[in-house]
Amino acid sequence: MKKILVLLICMMACIIISCKESEEVVAVKEKITFRITWKAYSGRGEAIQKIVETFNLSQKDYMIETISGDENLEEIKELMSTDRVDVFVLPYRYVQLLGDEGYLSSFSKEDISDAEMISDGLFDLSEVNEIYYGIPWVSHSMALIYNKDLLAEAGVDANSIVDRRSFESALQVIEEMTDANGIGLVGANHNDVSWMVNQFIYGNGGRLIENNQVAINTEQSRYALQYYRDTLSKYAQETWLEDTGAEVMAYFRNEDIAFEVQGLWGITDIWRNDNPFEVGVLSLDKIGANSEVGPMMLSYGKTISDEKREVINSFIEYMISEEAQVAIMKGEFSPERNEYYPFRLPVRQDILESEAFEPYQVFNVFITSYGITSIDVPTPKWMIIKETLYAPNLNRLMKREITIDEFFNIIKTEGDKILKGEE
Repeated sequence: MKKILVLLICMMACIIISCKESEEVVAVKEKITFRITWKAYSGRGEAIQKIVETFNLSQKDYMIETISGDENLEEIKELMSTDRVDVFVLPYRYVQLLGDEGYLSSFSKEDISDAEMISDGLFDLSEVNEIYYGIPWVSHSMALIYNKDLLAEAGVDANSIVDRRSFESALQVIEEMTDANGIGLVGANHNDVSWMVNQFIYGNGGRLIENNQVAINTEQSRYALQYYRDTLSKYAQETWLEDTGAEVMAYFRNEDIAFEVQGLWGITDIWRNDNPFEVGVLSLDKIGANSEVGPMMLSYGKTISDEKREVINSFIEYMISEEAQVAIMKGEFSPERNEYYPFRLPVRQDILESEAFEPYQVFNVFITSYGITSIDVPTPKWMIIKETLYAPNLNRLMKREITIDEFFNIIKTEGDKILKGEE
């Protein structure tokens, strides 16, 4: 009995020593904090953490710790002035702004493995004065999403939509043959009206800015604005002047509209709601529009030590590797549905050829649209123009409270002042 007791004591002592040694091994690993723009405990935070944990297995002296974050710009600036956060997930428009203001370390494409697998159009969104301040990691883009059942009921073949004229014909037939409106539009004084309308401006050859001056006041832009307000609105829901993208998604889900311009969540929203109908996708260039893109980028500040910088660069390279990008497609877990749903798209173009992408072919159009872009915030100061001038006056224009010429004059006159730093 005594021998057994001694043996048990020895075993327990070994377990305790072993646990202490394990704790010491973990303790010597220095943390590198990775601030995402979502809650770390959310479905997407946990999905990201799984990818991070795979990277951590390859590290001896460091470990990446995922922490919650948001898009509070002032808080991000404050954090970048300290050493509390090492790596940030940032929307491209913040990368431009923070890089321009001297908060971020610069990157060189040549220093990043597999950089050639990412569209130049995405990379360029982190560029200010030919210097790159972020690496595209995940993104979204827009497409023309449609209800296959409604098109079938109207006798419309989606493949017949090859330009604006054939699209308008399809909308007309849908309204004649079904109880649905043709398309959901956004017109409210909201962020959504900006990116929505810009897709038609870019697609028609217009631009928001050129040579650091407002360049929207062109005939190309005029035609795009008229097309959106005067042509498409004939087939839109009655409340479009007050609606944002959220309302349009609800109309689409309820089969009140046949088409909507939306990102991948326009599809996953239908999946989450018991698939009331089958969804089809067309590239926006079919109707003469460019896809709005919104890459989230990986960036870090200037206070990083050389040793940490080396590990962080390895981490960034892993996050854009094929393995990690495929893992993005697995998506976030929805406890309500007991399913996983993609929340963003990978940035690598070669992912389309991967076997792992085979179940997600419905998202093919979104990734191929990275090269046909509409840029909602083409320069850092456009953020100010967008919030104070552009979106509010687009809403007024859609309501016909001002003319297109008056709209051009306001955006050109006041926008140029902001670009020159006069306001």
